[in-house]
Amino acid sequence: MGSSPLLSFLFLVGGFVLLCLGAEFLLRGSVRVARRFGLSDLVIGATLVALGTSAPELFVSVAASFHGHPAMALGNVAGSNLCNVFLVLGAAALFSPIPVLRKRHLPMAGILFGISLLVLALALWGRALGRVDGVLLLLLLVFWTLFSLKAPSASVGEEIPRVKTSMAVAALLTLGGLFLLWLGSKWTVKGAVALAVWLGVQERVVAVSVVALGTSLPELATSLLASFRKSPDIALGNVVGSNIFNLLCILGAAALAAPIPVPGNSVIDLGLVVGASLLVLLPVLFFRRIGRRWGVLLLVLYAGLMTWLFLSGRV
Repeated sequence: MGSSPLLSFLFLVGGFVLLCLGAEFLLRGSVRVARRFGLSDLVIGATLVALGTSAPELFVSVAASFHGHPAMALGNVAGSNLCNVFLVLGAAALFSPIPVLRKRHLPMAGILFGISLLVLALALWGRALGRVDGVLLLLLLVFWTLFSLKAPSASVGEEIPRVKTSMAVAALLTLGGLFLLWLGSKWTVKGAVALAVWLGVQERVVAVSVVALGTSLPELATSLLASFRKSPDIALGNVVGSNIFNLLCILGAAALAAPIPVPGNSVIDLGLVVGASLLVLLPVLFFRRIGRRWGVLLLVLYAGLMTWLFLSGRV
């Protein structure tokens, strides 16, 4: 890249600041808009917030695929999903345990696991994600969005407060948050990639680790903020919704832009994504909450995974 380590570090710090501000604005604006229409926190997190915080992954992956870097596109999606589960959900659960209701959360967690398996199967079929696969994934995105919006707004007996606020102010907060998230992610990735390249690792490893972490920082900031504000459904819905959006929309759009080859290392990455989705499904099936111990487990697994990637992926 040609920039100094100090400049790269400044990009990282500036990106973090913009991401925190963007997450605050996006959360305030989107929640006000959705509450105005009586939507629950789970639906808000799985749709509006998830779509907004996944915007950096969309820009990075489609651009990478279009400009002939399919490993970056696929690695960014796989790495972002791993980061969302292990780091984002783990940190949110460690900060504040997330209550789980099977009837309410199981459908979304099950759909995430099923879509992860489907993408892995498509990748193994011919060792590539072609334009037909891209169209299929984008069609499934439409059905997922309709399912999310038509899901019950709340569980039985739950009252959702309707917020009386100016729609113009809420829209400005939401749009301003998205812009800050996009700019913050761009700065963060710019600085982080420069530092990672100097470490001498493969492009795929940079995509799965550093770029994925940079583009997942909006999810991290938003979920931690939601957890701090005692809105656990937004934290969980954001992770599930973002991962589904990454697999369906981002991979679909990237495959439509240019077919994505899937070598052996990328198959391993997608297999890890399936495993991560299972770690979201298991507590929903068997526990009443995603507690601090589960959060610690996820964070330890993420640290181990990143260490293995860097040790095995040096050039």
